[in-house]
Amino acid sequence: MPRGRSYDAEFRAQAVELSFLPGKTVAGVARDLGVNPKTLHYWRHRARKNGTVPTESNPPKRSEIPPEVAQELRELRKQVRELKQDNEILGKAVGWFANRNRGDSN
Repeated sequence: MPRGRSYDAEFRAQAVELSFLPGKTVAGVARDLGVNPKTLHYWRHRARKNGTVPTESNPPKRSEIPPEVAQELRELRKQVRELKQDNEILGKAVGWFANRNRGDSN
């Protein structure tokens, strides 16, 4: 039976690192990287055994976001919050007017 694809040590280390990031799942990272989830679980197991698992004192490296992109992201998130509030207010107003009109028809 033929063996699967072989991955270099750097790729495996980065995959393990990604799988420990907050909000990431092993299945999701494996799917994104095109790796079998069982393979990624095995790499994580070996990393734990070798003591190379990211910890609080040794957090995984994250890509730096340029300041202008971070600022735009903050502004867009604020805008989304405001739009959600506006939609909620409009929805309540529509409900209020709909109930008011039903009462007038009696």
